[in-house]
Amino acid sequence: MIRTLLYLFASLSVLKTTSSCGSLPANDELQTVRRFTSGNDNQLSTATTIAGYSDNGVVGRWAKAQQSACPYLRPIRGLTGPGGFHLYVMDDALYNQRRNEGYSDMGPVGYGVTGVGVCNASVPIYQFRKAGATFVHQVTQSQLSTYLPQRSGWIWEGISFAIFAA
Repeated sequence: MIRTLLYLFASLSVLKTTSSCGSLPANDELQTVRRFTSGNDNQLSTATTIAGYSDNGVVGRWAKAQQSACPYLRPIRGLTGPGGFHLYVMDDALYNQRRNEGYSDMGPVGYGVTGVGVCNASVPIYQFRKAGATFVHQVTQSQLSTYLPQRSGWIWEGISFAIFAA
């Protein structure tokens, strides 16, 4: 009887932790992220300015580190492409592919989640590339009208990751 009760209690505990989508990390654990553009490059950064880049405004916030409130946080890895442009990825297979193609690793720039709704993330980062070009642009929903429907040759590649509202 006691063994059965312990088993049921353990089962309920597992259900509690796995059925949750996690919680929004605390404000002091989040960093404001801005999007900067320059020619064929774009950067997502916590800096307030980047020399030679135009400030496109606040995108959202990413976590500074792993948080127990959101067990689904994963590192957002910064990469610099052979042409000097910046790319941000969460997917391990894509990261490995880009490294094999000669991209330089900038390390983790922050932490996000794989999709909207996980840990209350509400800002998807969309990825576009230009036909015949090696660079990509990563944008938020408010910037989609510039890139859809395939304006100026931009091709939608999907949602790279999601971060938290500012």
